[in-house]
Amino acid sequence: LLILDECHHYESPKWSAVYDLIHGQYMLGLSATPGQSKQRFKKMLTVPWDDVSLPEHRFVYHTFSLEPQAKNKYYELTEKLKGVDSIPDITEKEREHIALMIAMERRRVVHTSENRLQEIVELLPSILGDHSLIVTETIDQADKIADIFALPVYHSKRKDEGILEAFREGDIDVLVSVKMLKEGFNAPSLDTIV
Repeated sequence: LLILDECHHYESPKWSAVYDLIHGQYMLGLSATPGQSKQRFKKMLTVPWDDVSLPEHRFVYHTFSLEPQAKNKYYELTEKLKGVDSIPDITEKEREHIALMIAMERRRVVHTSENRLQEIVELLPSILGDHSLIVTETIDQADKIADIFALPVYHSKRKDEGILEAFREGDIDVLVSVKMLKEGFNAPSLDTIV
């Protein structure tokens, strides 16, 4: 029996290539957001939303403007994305793949924007003292924020399970990480996620 957590990642080109290499007599895919993973995993257990208990929460959206260079790149990629339908002599699957790659690059422009990082830095003093998880897009961003505020950081280059456990237990108020902690990470006592 092969158990695959976060199996909804099967939909991405990278992960589907990995999953396609896996052969097991029995495979169990686990996901809180199954999407279309049902194509790969024939049987999926679902939990009715009435049975799911979520803590009281609210979303607060913060907007920012891209710096000029990033804005130009974003618009350039948007135009490129619009032109994907007019590329001749490619299959629909190839067209979808090209569009996905351009969209991911455009998303990266937004997520790695210096102005976005500055917005996070300006927001942080208001949440220091709360039990908070700060999730960044890149390791570089996580390290910058951790250095500015002298906060502990956890990511693939700095995996200290002691810090992670201390954060879970509430001994550390604020932890900086990258998106790797968004899925499958359980810390029910969190006050804030940035």
